[in-house]
Amino acid sequence: MESIRALLFDTRSIQRYIFSGSRLKTQIGASYLIAQVFQKFLVEETLCKDVFSPSDVEDLSDANALASGQSIDWSKMETKCRVAYIGGGNALVLLRGDVTEETAKRIVTSFTTRLLAHCPGLHTGVAFAEHIDFSSPASFRETFDALYKKLKQNQNTVFPAVHMPYTGLTHACSLNGETADFFDANHILARDGSSQRFFSQEMAAKAVAAQGADQHLHKILSHFLAVMDERDGTERHLKFDEFAFPMELDLMGQRSGGTTANDPCNDIAIVHIDGNNMGKKFQQCEDLSARRALSLALLHRSQEAFAALIAEIMDEYETYTFLSLEHSPKKYLPLRPIILGGDDITFVCAAQVALRYTTRLMKLLATPDEKEPAGLKKGMDCCGGIAILPTSYPFFRGYELAEQLCGAAKAEMRKRLAADGTGGSSWLDFAILHGEQPPELTQLRAQEYSGLRGALHFGPYRVDADAGDVKNAAHLVRAAHALRKLPSNKVKELREILMRDAHTTRQFLTQMAHLDIDFPVIAGWETYGKDEALWHENRTPYVDAIEMMDYIPKEFDEEEDMR
Repeated sequence: MESIRALLFDTRSIQRYIFSGSRLKTQIGASYLIAQVFQKFLVEETLCKDVFSPSDVEDLSDANALASGQSIDWSKMETKCRVAYIGGGNALVLLRGDVTEETAKRIVTSFTTRLLAHCPGLHTGVAFAEHIDFSSPASFRETFDALYKKLKQNQNTVFPAVHMPYTGLTHACSLNGETADFFDANHILARDGSSQRFFSQEMAAKAVAAQGADQHLHKILSHFLAVMDERDGTERHLKFDEFAFPMELDLMGQRSGGTTANDPCNDIAIVHIDGNNMGKKFQQCEDLSARRALSLALLHRSQEAFAALIAEIMDEYETYTFLSLEHSPKKYLPLRPIILGGDDITFVCAAQVALRYTTRLMKLLATPDEKEPAGLKKGMDCCGGIAILPTSYPFFRGYELAEQLCGAAKAEMRKRLAADGTGGSSWLDFAILHGEQPPELTQLRAQEYSGLRGALHFGPYRVDADAGDVKNAAHLVRAAHALRKLPSNKVKELREILMRDAHTTRQFLTQMAHLDIDFPVIAGWETYGKDEALWHENRTPYVDAIEMMDYIPKEFDEEEDMR
């Protein structure tokens, strides 16, 4: 068996690179640069141009690289270099035994030099293995795990320079604080009427990439919409040409451009969704072919699910009378995907559609498909976090909160899994920031959602729950619609009453009965009804429902939201 060497690359601190700027446009561009960093700068530029010729490189990272049913003999290499797979922020490059270590160093040098010029600020890492053993699945896992461990060790010992050395300029970029050494002659970053014309090279590179990101996203989603059209006999991919994704946060459909304080109509939502137990699913892959297939299937699943969500949004777009959406030159959709890669999805949208879009997308991701690899046959169960905040709130802090909420949802998922062992499930959690509240979720819950009788926040909620599960997200939607039938002053009073003792709550309910106002009975929440003074086991779900009333528009059909 011939010796095969390997280079394993990764991208580090991806979220910080994407969200380091305060403009949505630069975040879109940064995400696009991340998505193409290995395919364009490593494969096409470094391997095929700088180090080898195209005929010396076999690229298996693309789903169409192999004919249907074709298998790969990983123990033999006809070419000097083979790109085994790209996915999950990693790229594995195999080198034939006669390729020297010096050549491997040339690859790393050329790749990182290109990144310094085209993706300033992006942190990457690499590890080199003298031999990857493909003689058996166990041997492969052992040698690959050692390479992966080495890559992680390098993260703590190698700290690459990712910006050009300072030029002597001292002016700081208003978007990310780096040296403002780029003059924006073509207004790729400067807003209309703004005198600010100097920005950092990092922000400029991201802004330039944003236009390519729009075209790339449109091409991908159009493809999946066309596949759906062929299946369903529709023409959604043609209709999609009438729509556009917003490039600025204040174009999500908010009223008054997001400038009125404390108005839910002006809020946005940052949504972060992450697949459950994906590390374990990759560890269960017996060989490199299985790992490659799972990586490609994850990317396909996320893009297909998002395209299906877009199809539903286009179908109901004319009902969005509660949003102020631009229609010139194209119809703006009230959301924008920022990260759409495999099991990791982040998008921003108008706050009033956040819960509907998140639950729909999570259900689409979890759809079973027997044609998928072993780890996805039952669908991709996942967890999500929804951070609702004013448009002007620092975006990165909002994203961090969405990540924390996703983490809280995963903790509940693991707790339920340990209790009943029924397998994966999909959960979401949310938080609403009204102003200068603490960005740490634990602090927010302790300061804002603690009452005399216990916790005022009832989540996380399960997206795929049975009707009898009190944590079913559909109950939250049902309660928000039901509470809307009460007088608004009583709803406001109820929010205050729930923070107090049981006696005060019972008095309130008695007063409502004397006024012939029926407190709604929520199917699934009977345990938290009037007999228990709206609490049970130190928790109440009604504060969540009251808060979400502002973010579940009355124009939305209740049954449509719960399907």
